[in-house]
Amino acid sequence: MGAIDAFHVKQVIWETLHTHAFHRFADIYSASLRGEALVEETVPMAEIPDFVRSGDASVAREVRVARMSETFYVAPLMSRLVTAAAESWPQDELVLAEDWPTTHGFMYIPGGVSTVDVRGQVNVTEIFTWEVRGAQTEVVWWTNKTYDAPVLRERIGWEAIPQYTPWHLTVLKHGRALPQAMVMGTVIPPEVGREMRWITGPNGERSLYFPQGWTPEELQPHIGVDRVSAWLVSALRIMQQPLAAVERKGMPANLRRGLMRHPVRLKQKAVTVIDFRRRAGDFEHVGEREYSHRFLRRGHWRRQPYKNVDGEWDQRRIWIHSTIVGDPSKPLILREHVNALTR
Repeated sequence: MGAIDAFHVKQVIWETLHTHAFHRFADIYSASLRGEALVEETVPMAEIPDFVRSGDASVAREVRVARMSETFYVAPLMSRLVTAAAESWPQDELVLAEDWPTTHGFMYIPGGVSTVDVRGQVNVTEIFTWEVRGAQTEVVWWTNKTYDAPVLRERIGWEAIPQYTPWHLTVLKHGRALPQAMVMGTVIPPEVGREMRWITGPNGERSLYFPQGWTPEELQPHIGVDRVSAWLVSALRIMQQPLAAVERKGMPANLRRGLMRHPVRLKQKAVTVIDFRRRAGDFEHVGEREYSHRFLRRGHWRRQPYKNVDGEWDQRRIWIHSTIVGDPSKPLILREHVNALTR
């Protein structure tokens, strides 16, 4: 169902882009990006993308990307691997033109990638859309209002807000490192984000419940690599490695027939599913050296030679997945320093 889910979300967004409600939202959102939402005078912004200059330009950009983009679906197992890789993303690693598989892309992550900002608010990015323009890629992060806090749901006009809306824009320049940002310790992966709940205490105050395994100390604010951008680039880079099973799937005939009743519909109906490739062996030999047990070698980034678009040899980092090392007949011992994603 993964490919169908991704297509359904994209079709909903495609229809939303043609509504008055989204045009109104785009006017307000693009004004906020120009610094006009909270002050009377315009705040100048350096290198502002052209589609931010008006709501109509913003809508036109999203329509263009939705029409021209290839659709990607990141399966849950692959999301776990990508989250681990993003947390280890080196600060000096450069974003490369070769990282982007298409000039226009639409990536759906079920459960979303969650972060906590300095206000303690949870921001969930469920969709990435991108457009490669020259030596940079403009990326828009989309959220689903299903994740909105109760205080937002109670505001007048919340029902009129589209289901999926952009909430952040970033420009990633090729040949440069990822931007720095105020981050709150860690990216919360989809399997954990899906378990977060808003609860009401005895005194009526509402708070966000995190699954066991996450503490306030792990979410301390600090300046570091923008982890959500690192998540996206990690996913794109890993999908080019043998760790990923990439399969292009079409939509079933009954779904295509059902779309005929929609006033606006997508022409591009194929979805690229990115999943974790199951390997025949789950252990690695360690040469002539003998161990009394097996152990887990933690995942890490490693520099790997490759040919760039100009045909010249260069280096970029690839993700080496966690591997169980040693004789499979020996006992497996996990040390305390090994991290695991658990609920």
